[in-house]
Amino acid sequence: MAKAKEIINLISGLTDEQLEKLKRYILTRLNIGSNEPEAHINIHTCLHCGSRHIIKFGIKNNKQRYACKDCGKVFNETSKTILYKSRYSLKTWSRYVECMLSGHTCRYTAESIGINYKTAFYWRHKILGALKEVQDNNLTLKDIVEADETFFAISYKGNHKHSKTFVMPRKAHKRGEKSKKRGQSREKVCVSCMVDNHNSYQANIAGLGRITIKQLESLNKVEEGSVLVSDKAKAYIQYATANNLDLIQMKAGKEYKRGIYSLAHINAFHASIKKFTLIFNGVSTKHLPNYLNWRIWLTRTVDMIQNSRSIDMLDDTVNHQYSITQHQIHEKNPIPMVA
Repeated sequence: MAKAKEIINLISGLTDEQLEKLKRYILTRLNIGSNEPEAHINIHTCLHCGSRHIIKFGIKNNKQRYACKDCGKVFNETSKTILYKSRYSLKTWSRYVECMLSGHTCRYTAESIGINYKTAFYWRHKILGALKEVQDNNLTLKDIVEADETFFAISYKGNHKHSKTFVMPRKAHKRGEKSKKRGQSREKVCVSCMVDNHNSYQANIAGLGRITIKQLESLNKVEEGSVLVSDKAKAYIQYATANNLDLIQMKAGKEYKRGIYSLAHINAFHASIKKFTLIFNGVSTKHLPNYLNWRIWLTRTVDMIQNSRSIDMLDDTVNHQYSITQHQIHEKNPIPMVA
């Protein structure tokens, strides 16, 4: 266990934002203050140029405004975030996140916190979109990294009646209907997954059919010198060589462990994301990356108490510069391939 002096030295190296989050976490663990989770929006730099020379510039619509001394632009605490132009309070968003983490449906959540059902759906994807970017930006896999792919049937689920760009490429399937072809095919999207021995996970849509070296390079950030454990797919040989990784390859379906190396963790992760997406009665392929990263976040924070989880999720999303409109959510690429 770390000594008090070591902890103090670690704390002294934290940023203002990290210190604020640590303070709220400690207060929550000590049950000090309200039990209602409450996130805070931290403004320390200009949202346009990144300068730290900012000053308070009055209040408009009950929101603090700021002005940058360097670029001269004015902004408020929600500019370029998922809360921008939202007429609901941060407390309402906090309650929404609580409902998300409790596993409630969009319809139940909307009724509980007093918002429209469609608004609840859009909020889910605004939060998950921002959370995905935060996790992707902070992701590095290292030491022992297990890698494998899993496949999901392509789903065009959603309301496309008012879309000006989407044309259904095939006859609609009934919900739950299986793919016409078994195994790997162009009817399924390949999801590239990796997990290391430090509880770091990666999962994202690569493309259709087998994984390629180009897709692996686009999706994954594995630290040089790590050990990559995979099946016999050729793309992993090229990927390991290009990134100076030691490679351990096992026969899929026949070999699961070799000494300290195995594919047990990645197989368990595949099972968990498949089970998770079933909760939503099928996930549209265009929204699948959001749900994959939601599952990853839940896995990483499983040991946190509920209040701290809510604060952590909302802090990460409202303090991250991410903006998406309802129209952009609807018009996402039906199959968001990386390469």
